[in-house]
Amino acid sequence: MLLAILLGLVGALTVSVPPTEPQHYVFGAALMLAALHLLTRIRDLVVDPGSREIVYRSGWVVPLKRDRYSVDDVNTVELRTKYVKRGKEKKALFELVLKGKKRHVVCRLPGFWFARAVGEKLAMAIDRPLVDKVTGKGERREAKYLEESIFQRWRRERRVFERPSLPQPTRLRVEEGPERFSVTFPAQFPEWWPVTLFLFAWSVPALIDTPANEFFHTAQYRLVSFLVFCMGFMSLALVGRSQVTITPTKISVRQGMLPLKHKLDLNEIEQWVVEFDGISLIGDERMAFIEWAGNKADSDYLEAAVAHHLQRLAAESDRSSRLPRFRQE
Repeated sequence: MLLAILLGLVGALTVSVPPTEPQHYVFGAALMLAALHLLTRIRDLVVDPGSREIVYRSGWVVPLKRDRYSVDDVNTVELRTKYVKRGKEKKALFELVLKGKKRHVVCRLPGFWFARAVGEKLAMAIDRPLVDKVTGKGERREAKYLEESIFQRWRRERRVFERPSLPQPTRLRVEEGPERFSVTFPAQFPEWWPVTLFLFAWSVPALIDTPANEFFHTAQYRLVSFLVFCMGFMSLALVGRSQVTITPTKISVRQGMLPLKHKLDLNEIEQWVVEFDGISLIGDERMAFIEWAGNKADSDYLEAAVAHHLQRLAAESDRSSRLPRFRQE
């Protein structure tokens, strides 16, 4: 919606300002048409309980096309990735698939979180399992359990994670307390810090006054310096040490020396997915990813320790919330 309004405003301004060349009219009209397309396009899913049908409607202003699927013919709702070629590049779209005797691709959506939310609502509406083939190995969740947290699921399945022993020797550094657990480990390329330092050093002359060489004041150098600075900033995730911190309310993950952290409230976590390159903790609107800790022994400890302390601290938070509170007069 915001993009459509922005395109419409830019297009209207382009057409209204007296153009120096006719191409300005074409450019402005194209922006306004794009805005009109985004504002008037209709795509929705409707579940009709009377006819037991799933109806996918699409069109502009009013629905022009209706695709109907019988609920009785559906065994599972599947979420998967589909790569579509756009010019020379491939773009990832997320398909919602109805699987039964036949397989029907209902729709393709551009964003994972939106597709996941639509898939969950559809699966709950028709009471069918949701199979997530985007993350992990096709995790299957029954419709009645789609809203439960990972801790509720572990309790229902009677899963208990024991406290693991720290391997020896190890490159992990562990801090463990009653209400906090923290572990740090080398990032993917901890020895590459000279490269990161060089990338930042390249950008320094563009930020300070250097009268000795006019080259540092050119627009070309400053543009390249900005791009190099961005590369240096992103490379911070590859050097130094990564950190995982768990408290009774949230988990935070920092990759390498990158100052930005991925934070997730514990009660938001709905999926625990172990993948080839790390662990994904997935919620309805965001996720936290924990990369493996280099060697197998440290990575096995990291997986077991994170699961154990998540379960322990979430249970501690749950007990604390149930304690009676007394107000002092």
